[in-house]
Amino acid sequence: MKKLTYNQSVSLNLGENPDYKKLNNDSYVLQVMEKQQALSEIYLHNRSCVITMAIEIEGTMGSLLGAFFTYTNPETEYGELVAPPHEITPSYLFEELLLESPLLSFTARRKLVDQLLKKTKLINGKNLQKLVKGLSQLEEWRNAMAHGSTFYNVETELLELSYHRGGSRKLVLTNELFERINETANLTTKLLSDAIQTVELNRGLLAAKENGETVIRYHDRERPTKLSSC
Repeated sequence: MKKLTYNQSVSLNLGENPDYKKLNNDSYVLQVMEKQQALSEIYLHNRSCVITMAIEIEGTMGSLLGAFFTYTNPETEYGELVAPPHEITPSYLFEELLLESPLLSFTARRKLVDQLLKKTKLINGKNLQKLVKGLSQLEEWRNAMAHGSTFYNVETELLELSYHRGGSRKLVLTNELFERINETANLTTKLLSDAIQTVELNRGLLAAKENGETVIRYHDRERPTKLSSC
């Protein structure tokens, strides 16, 4: 993600009149508008990155649910269990009817994954706490940036994001915040991918090494365990 930087400082020259009001100074207003626009453009880029990260993590949660609850043995014939063609397996239907439907939103997947991991040993206690907390934070950040409103704080010279989550809340948009979001997204992706790999390895399906990245074989698709760069 891009750094929230703006080279020019916003300052006000009151001249010889100490009573001159800031908002009546055209030069000052222009500087404020230029900085606000510059920061807003960077924020829109980073906002897109955060939403894209959330979509990818939502897909990874779906992969974990699919890997755990469905398993297709390519040598198994389902006969009358599913309608022809026989490529339409329970795994395929699980993904098409549930994972790709509005029924399993980010929130629904997060809650299912939370309960699944608490009832299994796919992830140990400390990492489980990190994953549960990380997914909750990412959901809040994603929703805030998707539905919130930004405004420029003249006093701090920073963009702020107002949104609702059990009441009115505010985020100060700083480089530190976006670095934290990026770190949280990468950690949750790794932990989810580790859980998927544990499921697959327990079923005798080995992970392959391709182009230096671990690729999980799931429903004959390749799912990289890294987030796309932004």
